[in-house]
Amino acid sequence: MRRFRSLFVKCLAAAVVACSAATPQPTVTPTASAAAGESTLRVLVTSSVGGKPVSGARVCAATALGADICANAAADGAVSVHAAPGTYFVRVSGPPEQRWDVASRVADLRQGDGSLWVELTPLHRISGRIRDESGANVAGAEACARPASDDPDVCARTAADGTYAIDARAGIYRVQVSGPPGGRLVGQWARGRVFLEEADVLDARTNDVPNVDVTLVRGFVLSGIVTFQGKVVEDAQVCIRTLAAPLPWDCERTDKNGRYAALREPGTYYVWTVPPGNIRAVPQWYAGALTGVDSSELRLSADRTVDVDLTTGPQVSGFVRTPSGDAVTGALVCIDTAFTTGRICRESDGNGRYVITTRPETYIISVYPPAGSGLIAGYWNGKRTWNTADEVAVNGDVTLDLTVPQGVPVSGTVKDARGIPVAGATINFLDGELYAAASTDTDAAGRFNVAVRPGRFTVEVFPTFVGGYIERVMTVDIQGSQQLEVTLDDANTTPP
Repeated sequence: MRRFRSLFVKCLAAAVVACSAATPQPTVTPTASAAAGESTLRVLVTSSVGGKPVSGARVCAATALGADICANAAADGAVSVHAAPGTYFVRVSGPPEQRWDVASRVADLRQGDGSLWVELTPLHRISGRIRDESGANVAGAEACARPASDDPDVCARTAADGTYAIDARAGIYRVQVSGPPGGRLVGQWARGRVFLEEADVLDARTNDVPNVDVTLVRGFVLSGIVTFQGKVVEDAQVCIRTLAAPLPWDCERTDKNGRYAALREPGTYYVWTVPPGNIRAVPQWYAGALTGVDSSELRLSADRTVDVDLTTGPQVSGFVRTPSGDAVTGALVCIDTAFTTGRICRESDGNGRYVITTRPETYIISVYPPAGSGLIAGYWNGKRTWNTADEVAVNGDVTLDLTVPQGVPVSGTVKDARGIPVAGATINFLDGELYAAASTDTDAAGRFNVAVRPGRFTVEVFPTFVGGYIERVMTVDIQGSQQLEVTLDDANTTPP
């Protein structure tokens, strides 16, 4: 079949003539003969998987202001459309009883006939039912298939019976569900997961994935207004973390009126408000504390209102540069105490400048260059580890310039034996001197980027606690830019 496709491309270049008597070729069957003064657009529609003709595919062509001229492909996937000379927008869809992605093309028929070869991509269906805690079907909830790639999300809303169906291209997906507007149902990943790294991995590469059912929990709303020196604060982050499990922070941002609203399931939480970097305000814990150890728990058993009035403090500022003096844009400069009380990070601007407002205290300052820059993360004054980093006393404004050394960029992916990306895996690079000369995590597509000094490393790959994967340790000699492909074994299939 691959030979057939290659030969047919050559045929198209010669205005769709027979290529070889020895190789079967589709016969173009016009829906009607072209009238005088008309041009003919010949289209061959095949599947992107296997290359077979798509019988019954619908081909519609129209100018920018004209009506559609449509025809259906014959059994060999070929179809002809006759129209007046011009430039046409062509839309090709699969037979209505099947699931195909729609393809769009442009055809130039100004000088005469034209031809197109269009491959349609088959779609696989991810489906299920959304219910609430009482077992009632939830209508109007949104289910989104998030691909483990850079492709866009595909979403669908539930019908009256709580069912949804997402038609997506072949791939690996995770499904995120949010309740209907005003329904007060807490969004989550399928099935029963709070964060992406915990979400079930759905393999829709060759088959449909049915029965992805989700039960949403009814929650309460924590809301309020964030102010500073009598003015509302836009784009502040109100971060909330449950005490029920070792889960990361989940943050909401204030709107232009300084308001925030967070829907959470009943429980006990820590609340931390972090102002935007453009005002001289200090992050604040509930209720009014400047450190986490002095904060209070917030119990959410009904809707609550918590307003936050931020205070000012001293600033640490400076520039992030390379050893040659070039500004580093987009680096994260982070400040925290030796026994962590709440790390604050600010991004360097186009000139490499950063500004952090904090409370008076003695701190350790670290810098994380942007991913893919090839620059090495570290601590102020050239130190490589947290326990050896120099401390900085902040009692008033402090100017502190940071230099980040050039390293060797290392990137790669972490997948399982089936080729499914592993999200949230931690990768540590050990050089014999430091436990972690560099460390990073994988994204939703299993990808990671880090920079290290040239040398020989022991590389540890630790998956998240879900998925049943086995950690992997390997030795790698890194002298130049390198790509690592890591495969993790499954504890459920690997013999002891």
